[in-house]
Amino acid sequence: KKITEEQDVWLLVNYLRTLAPQGNKDETTKPKQTEEEKKSNAENKAKNDKEKTVTENKAKEITKQDSLVAIEKPHIEQVLEKYEKALNSSDTLAILALYTDDGIFMPLQAVTAIGKDQIKASYKKLFKTSRFNIKFSDEEIELVGNLAFVRTMSKEENTVLVSKQKALEENKGLFIL
Repeated sequence: KKITEEQDVWLLVNYLRTLAPQGNKDETTKPKQTEEEKKSNAENKAKNDKEKTVTENKAKEITKQDSLVAIEKPHIEQVLEKYEKALNSSDTLAILALYTDDGIFMPLQAVTAIGKDQIKASYKKLFKTSRFNIKFSDEEIELVGNLAFVRTMSKEENTVLVSKQKALEENKGLFIL
């Protein structure tokens, strides 16, 4: 049995005292508590019990979240791989298939595109000027309800088509799936 309460300690001390050679038994008896000490101990125990419950609940939630992420991670990675492949092959239609009707694309150097029509136009414009060789890695996945928030890092080689100039970049991204 794990000893966590002062009362348990004193029970153990008194039990051990019965096993020891006879001596002064008064040395190990629990000192009398004042009413104030009893009240304070009761309040501390209630506070500790509440904190323990909160901690246990958080641990259960983390375990549940980790389990859900483990189950969903392969599906999330498949979506990222499809997006990566579509970017690398300048395939606007494949990219559109990954967006919802009200999806949002927020490129760094262009206007935010909302909805599939704007997203299609934005990617077409992007692919007319650049080619990509990109690799994503997921850094963090958080599931909330039926949404997955995926924080990514990417390493990419971008080629500007007009000048044939290549640029190496590392970027951070946030995908909501």
